[in-house]
Amino acid sequence: MKTIYFLILMSSTAGVADTTFSQAYQKILDLSLRTETQRYNVEIAKAQHLKPLGQFTPVINVVGKKIQGGDPRYEQKPVNLEASMNLFRFGADALEYKSTNLNTQSQQEKLQSEKLGSEEDALSALFNVIRLATNLEVYQGISANRSELVRIADERYHKGLLALQEVEKVRVDLENAKAREADTFNGLKDAEASLSTLLGASWSSKSWPWTDLIKSKAATIDQDFKLENTPEYRASKAYEASSQAYARAQLRRLLPSLDLTFTYGSQDLTSSLP
Repeated sequence: MKTIYFLILMSSTAGVADTTFSQAYQKILDLSLRTETQRYNVEIAKAQHLKPLGQFTPVINVVGKKIQGGDPRYEQKPVNLEASMNLFRFGADALEYKSTNLNTQSQQEKLQSEKLGSEEDALSALFNVIRLATNLEVYQGISANRSELVRIADERYHKGLLALQEVEKVRVDLENAKAREADTFNGLKDAEASLSTLLGASWSSKSWPWTDLIKSKAATIDQDFKLENTPEYRASKAYEASSQAYARAQLRRLLPSLDLTFTYGSQDLTSSLP
């Protein structure tokens, strides 16, 4: 075991454009399409899990008719009641119920995985914008410094104090600095567009949140990474077991089954003869 310090993002609600880092982070998680889509998959799996329960309940049909022949004085009103229930199907129903239960577990584990993925997307997008915005400020300062050096070099050249080759070298440094600044500017615009897609709006606060927006807290984390503890692994194992149970259930449905059926019928004959 090893004690380390990690950063906990404090979430709250606020506007988007002027929101803090932690609020923007939480907003992205709330709007995450990948998480919301997986939530629907979980609900679908839960609904499918209820379907096999119907195999354990009887099926009841009630049919009533009114039959009138060519002679309007005669009329029949038969009523039929039929109830049927499966008694034995070689465990196919139980296996199908088990399969849907395991599939629900798999979808729930996938939801946890999608939440982790959404958190990674949010942090990556936010930190990328902050990084590029900070780099742009640095490169803008370097470009301004190189411009001043070019001005000084030109003055020294005209006074005969500096060779032309040295002036050209300073100009090349200025062009390189402007090129880095332009590349960083374009990268920042792309990063801001990607962040706006996740956030639903632009984000104006581009400062590192270490001092005001994030609190440090001690935590103990096991250094031994275990693959079986990850939601992706648990989801795949549950899905594998679900598929195996479903395959066995379908195979057993090919075998003969034993059903109990009860039928009751009555017929009312009405005559209007004098």
